[in-house]
Amino acid sequence: YLGVVDANDAILQLYLSGREMVVELIFPEATGILQRRMPVEEALALLGALPEEFTEALLPGATYQG
Repeated sequence: YLGVVDANDAILQLYLSGREMVVELIFPEATGILQRRMPVEEALALLGALPEEFTEALLPGATYQG
């Protein structure tokens, strides 16, 4: 499990699930999370290019879990 917090306290968290990474984006004011599964390589590339502030655009194709 790895969690990264941006300047606005939004949390990007990642964890392994089988051969994939589950990537979740949690906004402080939200009651749910945005979630997307992706290959490990894609998740690592995402970590290498994180913006200063996280938005929904960080996880295209993510679904809302709430």
